[in-house]
Amino acid sequence: MVCFFAEYLPEVRHTRVARKAVGVVTASIDPGRGLRTARADYERTPSIEHRARLADALLAADQSEDAVEHYRQCVSGPNTKDAKLRAGLVRALLLAVQPREAADVLRALFADEPERYVGANALLLARALAEVDELQALAAFDEALHRHAAASAASTRAS
Repeated sequence: MVCFFAEYLPEVRHTRVARKAVGVVTASIDPGRGLRTARADYERTPSIEHRARLADALLAADQSEDAVEHYRQCVSGPNTKDAKLRAGLVRALLLAVQPREAADVLRALFADEPERYVGANALLLARALAEVDELQALAAFDEALHRHAAASAASTRAS
């Protein structure tokens, strides 16, 4: 299939759909490639970007405990308030069954950037709290529903 894209449809292989298809085929042929590449890149150049990519690859490989440690390192120091890195940490914490810390990270994110307390992020907080405290989870689900309804109404008025 990869040869088909490379040889017969060179102009199509640069489209997003073609790149995704090649990625799926490559992942099925060599499922550990992404993790190996990310690990090698990080070992070669231990930057925050490479550490974050390694954490993403570890999460994709169902190695959530290791991903948590890498994300924790990513959000320390100057990147403490980076929303994307904190969201990655939350995903890893939830998969590593550490919902209390995931909820704490989300609360801190929402305190720093209240505009992020919408949609999937609001539901993520409710999901984390569902494993910690039922009453807090119900309140968080209600808040997520309220924020979704408010955002939907605002977008309808803007249209």
